[in-house]
Amino acid sequence: MPAQGRTWSIDRLGLWCGVAAPPVYLAGVIAGGELVMGYDHLRDAISSLTESGRVGIEAVAAVFILYDLLVLAFADAASRFDRENLRAYVLLGVTAVGGLLMFIVPMDPVGRPMSPGGMVHVLLAVILSLSTMGAIAVVGLGAFRRRQRGRALFSGFGLIVVAVSGAAAGLGAAAGWPLMGILERLTIGGFEVWLLVQALTLVRLNGR
Repeated sequence: MPAQGRTWSIDRLGLWCGVAAPPVYLAGVIAGGELVMGYDHLRDAISSLTESGRVGIEAVAAVFILYDLLVLAFADAASRFDRENLRAYVLLGVTAVGGLLMFIVPMDPVGRPMSPGGMVHVLLAVILSLSTMGAIAVVGLGAFRRRQRGRALFSGFGLIVVAVSGAAAGLGAAAGWPLMGILERLTIGGFEVWLLVQALTLVRLNGR
């Protein structure tokens, strides 16, 4: 029994990792914008904070790595507390692992020819986009089937925000739109809000 109690305590800590992850990500973006000279939150992609050739951004990279580890810990714990949405947490795990891999193959600086590593980075970005939308969709559909109207509507709205702004951000990056950074932040921000609410919901349901 003591071992089981310790296991459940660790799992609940994993749920709280999901609560902590979005503020950690926000802190990384804000800190990165302050540290990287010439960085523009309106124009630049978040990935460009740690793009190939950047120097002196180890602390920012460490914050984003911490974020991905928190998401991975949450996905692992949530998969045991919320078995009905297991596929969603598998997709969240894919998102976290993909985010970690992005530091091995960072984004190429804008305007330079794309390197093989840069191509892999773009491919990972596409995979992460699909996995985040998939996670939201799985939870939303599950809530709809169980007639949890509020949870279903929230996930549905989140999916629309992420999908529409993500498509616009992709077009903006290709066309060099001056406000592409805002579009990308809508995409990632929509996912982070969904993740925070999902984590808080599981913490509330499994707080005893």
